[in-house]
Amino acid sequence: EELNQGAQALTVARAQAVASWNVPASEFVRRGMAFDEGNKRELALQVLEAAARQHPTVRDAQLQLAYLYLEEQRFADAEPVLKHALELDPLYPTTHEFLAYLYEQQGKRDAATEALTKAKLFQKVPAL
Repeated sequence: EELNQGAQALTVARAQAVASWNVPASEFVRRGMAFDEGNKRELALQVLEAAARQHPTVRDAQLQLAYLYLEEQRFADAEPVLKHALELDPLYPTTHEFLAYLYEQQGKRDAATEALTKAKLFQKVPAL
C-alpha cells in the first residue's frame, strides 16, 4: 500500500509539472506521443490532457488525446474531445474517422456510417 501511495504521489507530481509547461501545442503533442511510444501511456495521457486544456483551439492536440482515449476504450472521454475537434475543423477527415470508430464501438451504426462517409468525402477535398 505504501508503494501504491508513492506511485500515486509521483503521478500527481508529474501531472502538476506537465501542467506548468509553457511550450507550444506541437511540443506537447510530440512529447505525449513520445511517452506513448515509450510505453508510458499514463504519462502520455497526462501530457495530452494538459495540451488539450492549454491549447483548446489546436485540433491536433485534441485528436491525439482522443486517439489515446479510444485506444484505452475510454469512449465517454473521447466523445466530447472529438466533438470539440470537429468544431475546430469540420472538414478534417481523421476526426470523422475517429468518430466513426467511436460510434461503431457504441453500437451507433447509422452515425458511424455517416461519419465514415464524411471522412471519405473530405479526403477528396483539396486543401485550401
